[in-house]
Amino acid sequence: MPAYVMQEMTWPDVRDALRDARVAIVPVGSHEQHGPHLALSTDIASSEVFAKRLAEEVHPRGLLAPPLPYGVSVHHMPFPGTLTLQPETFEAVLMDVAESFREHGIRRVFVVNGHGGNQHALGIASMKMRRDLGIRMAYTLWPMVGGLAAAEHAKGRRVGHACIFETSLMMHLRPDLVRKDQLSEGEMQPPIYGDAPMGGIEGFAYWDELTANGAFEGAPEARPEIGEKITQAALQSIVAFVKRFADVPVDEQSGPGR
Repeated sequence: MPAYVMQEMTWPDVRDALRDARVAIVPVGSHEQHGPHLALSTDIASSEVFAKRLAEEVHPRGLLAPPLPYGVSVHHMPFPGTLTLQPETFEAVLMDVAESFREHGIRRVFVVNGHGGNQHALGIASMKMRRDLGIRMAYTLWPMVGGLAAAEHAKGRRVGHACIFETSLMMHLRPDLVRKDQLSEGEMQPPIYGDAPMGGIEGFAYWDELTANGAFEGAPEARPEIGEKITQAALQSIVAFVKRFADVPVDEQSGPGR
């Protein structure tokens, strides 16, 4: 059994691994709609596979924690099957997991995130961990890290959800969760605010206001080779970061002003 996958280890295994481990690697994602062709578990399934590869690359400096399968998915609730946590619940779970790791001597947490809707909550959790617990937390929306490596395949399409990129990633990482006979082009809705300029402006929208079938564009042209290209580019960059992160000093005390 791998000496870095906590779900497959005994407590004596973890005790021994803690002699060298410095970083807890925590995969997070969501359970939400991904159009007609990707499973509801897409975000956490891909993050779990990627996080395991990351843990293998940084072993023995990292320990892979069990995945958190639920995320902040309020915007996908119009589609059946979506399950969501409140942002505060998501943050609280991460804080509790991080505090548990601190009890075992690990004070660096790296979150491998597969769901864009978690990003704001992760930013707040990162601040709270350092301020309140003296724990350093870094996080990544990992497909975005490798996305530039496959930018030529986007061809001006809207990407980011059940699109050519995410579908390609799943074809590479978890092909069993792809309905290849139902690959669908996104049924994009007219812009909510018409031709109003939106540069630098953000707001909440339910996903069915953006796309009628829950998907963005390009899935019929998805290929596992594109997903592999994105994955390898992301892995190379993130492995380099985590190896450095493992040696970044932690605070001697927590609280405002430390």
